[in-house]
Amino acid sequence: MSKHYNFKPSSSNAFVFQQNDMDETAAEESLALLKKGIIEIQNGNASNLRFEELYRKAYTLVLHKHGRMLYDGVEEVIVNKLEETAQILDEKNSDVLVDSIIREWEDHVTKMGMIRDILMYMDKTSSQQKDHIPVYDLGLLKFLENVLHYSDLILRIRTKLLNNILAERNNTIPHLNRRQMRNCLRILIEVDVRPQHSRLYVTEFEDHFIQESKDFYKKESSDALAQNSIGDYLKRVETRMDEEIQRASKYLDFEKTKTRQRLMTVVDNQLMISQLDYIIENNISGFIVMLRDDRTADLSRLYTLCHHVDKRKEKRENISSVDSDDTCLGKLGNVMKKYVYDEGVAIVDDPENRQKPQRFVEQVLYLLEKHTNQVTHCFKERPSFTRKLTDTFTEFINKGMFAAKYLSMFVDNTLRSHENNVDINKSLDDVMVLFKYIKDKDIFEDFYRSQLSSRLLQGKTANDEIERNMIARLKQECGYQYTSKLEGMFRDIQTSKDVQKNWKQHLRERCGGEMDIEFTCQVLTAGTWPLNSQCGDCRLPDEILACQSMFNDFYKNKNEGRKLTYNLTQGNAVMIVDFDAGNKELVVTTFQMCILMLFNRKEIWRFSDIIEETQIPREELCRNILSLAHPKVKVLLKKPNVKNLQDNHEFKFNYKYKNPRYKIQLPTLKKGNTQQAETMPSTVQEQRKNRVEAAIVRIMKSRKTLNHNQLVSELIKQLSAKFQPEPSFLKKRIESLIEREFLERDNNDWRTYRYLA
Repeated sequence: MSKHYNFKPSSSNAFVFQQNDMDETAAEESLALLKKGIIEIQNGNASNLRFEELYRKAYTLVLHKHGRMLYDGVEEVIVNKLEETAQILDEKNSDVLVDSIIREWEDHVTKMGMIRDILMYMDKTSSQQKDHIPVYDLGLLKFLENVLHYSDLILRIRTKLLNNILAERNNTIPHLNRRQMRNCLRILIEVDVRPQHSRLYVTEFEDHFIQESKDFYKKESSDALAQNSIGDYLKRVETRMDEEIQRASKYLDFEKTKTRQRLMTVVDNQLMISQLDYIIENNISGFIVMLRDDRTADLSRLYTLCHHVDKRKEKRENISSVDSDDTCLGKLGNVMKKYVYDEGVAIVDDPENRQKPQRFVEQVLYLLEKHTNQVTHCFKERPSFTRKLTDTFTEFINKGMFAAKYLSMFVDNTLRSHENNVDINKSLDDVMVLFKYIKDKDIFEDFYRSQLSSRLLQGKTANDEIERNMIARLKQECGYQYTSKLEGMFRDIQTSKDVQKNWKQHLRERCGGEMDIEFTCQVLTAGTWPLNSQCGDCRLPDEILACQSMFNDFYKNKNEGRKLTYNLTQGNAVMIVDFDAGNKELVVTTFQMCILMLFNRKEIWRFSDIIEETQIPREELCRNILSLAHPKVKVLLKKPNVKNLQDNHEFKFNYKYKNPRYKIQLPTLKKGNTQQAETMPSTVQEQRKNRVEAAIVRIMKSRKTLNHNQLVSELIKQLSAKFQPEPSFLKKRIESLIEREFLERDNNDWRTYRYLA
């Protein structure tokens, strides 16, 4: 540190100068005395000097117009001393050179501070007027010119500093003196006092240091990747980044320099950015393998490193990237999205999953849970990763329409099971997680209604409370309109129970007890239940018709004005059948009951006669009668014993039928699936038409006039809770309403619609 000496002469010792000018001889004598004093300061003998006298001589020289002589003389003394210093330093070996240059610099700076105090008046007047640099700065500049630039001193200093850093990086030096490194580098910054030449530190050290760092880490990254797994490489990168940040903060981070920024740019580029593609694509331990094998520690480390790299880039370039495609995290996010999508598509396209909805849902749930945990814990719930994961699941789950069907079938299996309520509720919670990703929720609704109908009518619900809880979940997600028919089905079942109770009471009062045939009807509301009335009729046996007639009278007396229409496709019957081996109870469909009742009249029936007698639709009759004659059942015997059916084929009752059980549930052949899972159900197609047209009318009725784009935008907004309508589909429905004169086009703008009241 330099010292400042302030001289304040007393009044008794005030300076008194004659008005005549000082001649050259007197000036040279004064300058010689000043030089001698400065030399004494340089030699460390300042305590023997009278600084007030030296100050007065300098003051006098400047006052009498000899400032130029004074300035040049002082410069000469400084240069002479520095030339001696340079020769001494040049003889030092590399081990002591840095300490020696620091010591000489600190000594020089201290003595230049003393010299500056003596020449304070010269700095204020002569130097300013003639645009000379102040004497203190002159001393620093001469140190640069006469010491650092002497011989190859600055090269030797730089080489020593860079070798120290290399040794520290290679851990071959026990303990680097970081204070020494910082003090030496500070000389390069402080010695260059002229603004136009202030890049000495950059040109003589920083540029070389950055290039060597680049070469070092380029080689290290290549070698480390060849010798280590990606996980181990990332640990090494993490350590290196911490080391370089510490190195920069301890002896490279100076005010107005960008060493730390440039250094971390090199580290980021060489260790991460240039190697990121290899880190991602390495098929043994890369990013994709980390995702596949759920290597959470490696994923967390990779994310953290990429996050730091991107943050430094944003700060350096003063931008906000928001994980764009050219950032490290942007690339990771895109790779994750593609990988998860490919995994999801593999599940969707797996032929085995097409046959096993339970397996399909379980695999998708596992995939979602696995990658959600990775985004949450490894990627710190970063919004861009969360959004990409959501978009990916939405994309592949909606790749086909069967996902909604399989999810509904999964729910059906769950609600028919006899697991404990905790497990069932957990499964239903998982279902709702996937349900949120399904765009075509009306397809799910269609399948769910059909399956709920079957469960309710067949009494196969495991728990009514859980059924209602599931409907409540759907209601919360999609609104009350979505579940109105589902709730109506439950109300109908409860109403039917009351009707059945009253019916039995009616029979006891009228018949004095139970009838020989126990006749039960579920009274359902038309439009609420997904039942096909077109294939539900047949000619019932006379015994059943009598019961039906009695029930009709009972119901109409209780509910005047209501009409009953029977649908037999969902019905069943329990029949007591006399076989040679004894009586059995057969649980059959209503159509199977009608077929079997014919054999009370004769033993053999032709297929054409059965059609005529029962009036069962041919397709339904084929399914039901072939089920009775199936090789694994054989309640009926078919002649000829072939799979196809002709009108002249005969059926005979098999009295020799055997089964160890008393009560037997006879299976029914499934209907042929003419509609692919990827094809939208016809009922859904019709519902969509109605919903879109109702929405169009509702919007136009309130707005009166709208252009095409505004109407389409509003429709998508209102319908998205049920399904994602295509603009082309909306356009067709708009055209249909125009043809039916609900809307009209504006005469001046054909893309604007008007509502017709």
